[in-house]
Amino acid sequence: ACLASVLEWFLGRSPPMDVLAGLCETTPEDGTHPSALAAIAEFQGLKADVRQRMSLEDVEACVGAGRPVILELQAWGDPERYPELTEGHYVAACGVDAESFYAMDPSLSEYGRIAKADLPGRWRDREADGEETERLGVVLWLEQAEKAFAPDQPRVPAGSPGGGEWAG
Repeated sequence: ACLASVLEWFLGRSPPMDVLAGLCETTPEDGTHPSALAAIAEFQGLKADVRQRMSLEDVEACVGAGRPVILELQAWGDPERYPELTEGHYVAACGVDAESFYAMDPSLSEYGRIAKADLPGRWRDREADGEETERLGVVLWLEQAEKAFAPDQPRVPAGSPGGGEWAG
């Protein structure tokens, strides 16, 4: 559902949830592997990068650059069980302020908030194959949008000061 939200945000479309779950090989027992999220995002036309050991600053920089980050963390169950890595959940961080990240959370059907101070203790999980992830994020972006709005390549019309042709 996080991937569907990000696809809708960038592309204005997403496959139906049952189709997306099938493409990602999602199961109720095993969930969805982060590499499957990245592969299907790329199949749908986005760029994706699965990163381990991201810092809060890394997420903040990505979100600030218009690149949502799907975070794999412990949520919704008993917080006392979070160290057991049994409460895995994905949220898509897409906003940030001084104290919090704002995320599309499929279980809320709306944007949620997670305090930056709370994230490090919850930002871990265990995959179905036993692999433990630490501060994992799937960074997603649409390359065409980056090229069109690159701040270091201003577009100025012919005849403008410093212009002559469209720059960029």
